[in-house]
Amino acid sequence: MTVESLADLIRFSSGLGPTRYCFRGQSDAAWSLIPTAYRGLNELDPAFSPSDAPWIGEIERDLYRIYENESERFLGARAGSKWHKLFLAQHFGVPTRLLDWTWNIFVSAYFAIRSNESVDGSIWVLNFSDFPFPQALGNRPRQGAYSLPAIENLMPVERLRFFDSYSKSEDSDGCAGIGRGPEDSIASELQSNNPSRGAMILVEPPRLEVRLSNQKGLFSVHLSANGDEVIWDHAAYIRNVENYFERKLLAKLVVPARRKAPLAAELNKAGIDALQIFGDINGLVERLRQLRAETYRVFTQERSAVRQR
Repeated sequence: MTVESLADLIRFSSGLGPTRYCFRGQSDAAWSLIPTAYRGLNELDPAFSPSDAPWIGEIERDLYRIYENESERFLGARAGSKWHKLFLAQHFGVPTRLLDWTWNIFVSAYFAIRSNESVDGSIWVLNFSDFPFPQALGNRPRQGAYSLPAIENLMPVERLRFFDSYSKSEDSDGCAGIGRGPEDSIASELQSNNPSRGAMILVEPPRLEVRLSNQKGLFSVHLSANGDEVIWDHAAYIRNVENYFERKLLAKLVVPARRKAPLAAELNKAGIDALQIFGDINGLVERLRQLRAETYRVFTQERSAVRQR
């Protein structure tokens, strides 16, 4: 489906019915759903292989360890648990395995038109209600995604290698790591011919920052029984889950490049702008930059019209 206006978005969202969906906007429709820690892997030549995974895992652990060690002096009590630190790392732009989503389709539209004016944008639509999450997570929440306590109960941080303190994560004979084999509460529910030995989870972060609340945000994250397994493309993973369970879970709306500026203007009139989305000084600065670009575009158009008379 193509989205060319705010009215198109309203019509689409009104037709979704009682099924719950979450959304992700991206400014280039050619992009897949790749967390920042894994971007570029799709461009490797020769192509990415499982033998590359330990190296990717080392980089991920190094980044998290440095962030954990250095950020406390800036964040203080806000740093919280390891998961809290990971959420904040994603929030501040550190490359992580998390991928941002939102419950609000209009927020996702903002990110679809935010940049890359010359190419089509996209809004990914994920069917939360029908997604096959592990039963060990408990009942599917009526409001929001799974809570952090539910995730920690399913997979304690001590068993997640991406939180390890060492670059080279110890195997199951050591004191760290996730253990041997697929006999894990996640993996045992996703059979061997499913796309991975783990599962993609959608987690609702604590509202640690204003923008997380304003954006109605949640994260997808892949948890695996194999600590060095890298599921770097969430779209490919979800397509495999669709095929295995024979159900439709993922769709993509396209925002044509020529409609980005008009849709941005409509969203702005509806109060969906950078200041509302980010709710901080960075949002204010971005909104002022956009305002300058909008007024300059009008100025040049009017100036050109006057010269042609």
